[in-house]
Amino acid sequence: MDETTIKVEGLRELLTALRKIDPDLKLEIKQANRRAATVVYNAAVPMVPVRTGRLRASVRVLASQRRGQVAAGKKSVPYAGPIHFGWRAHNIAPNPFLYKALDKRRNEVIRSYERSVDKVVRKAMVTTK
Repeated sequence: MDETTIKVEGLRELLTALRKIDPDLKLEIKQANRRAATVVYNAAVPMVPVRTGRLRASVRVLASQRRGQVAAGKKSVPYAGPIHFGWRAHNIAPNPFLYKALDKRRNEVIRSYERSVDKVVRKAMVTTK
């Protein structure tokens, strides 16, 4: 695991257990991933370099049951990668705004997951009674 990832240990097992208890609870995990990624998004957007605003506008939150992430760029903004990672051949210095945002908010992301997973587990316990 690299420093740009926060891995939630036991997520796969939790999702399996939630499917058995109540299939709707797995949507709560997706929302937990979205909330955690939103923390990073909120920190990243102000750090995005702006010329036209298209790169900043392309930053978005993606969430599934297995992960939450923040992405930048799209077909009409193909320069997101070179801006973020740099491109030595074109004298573009790296500006890793997404990585910086995660580093800046890592503890907040972890707390968000802790709160969200605790809420889901409590809901699951009520459902099984």
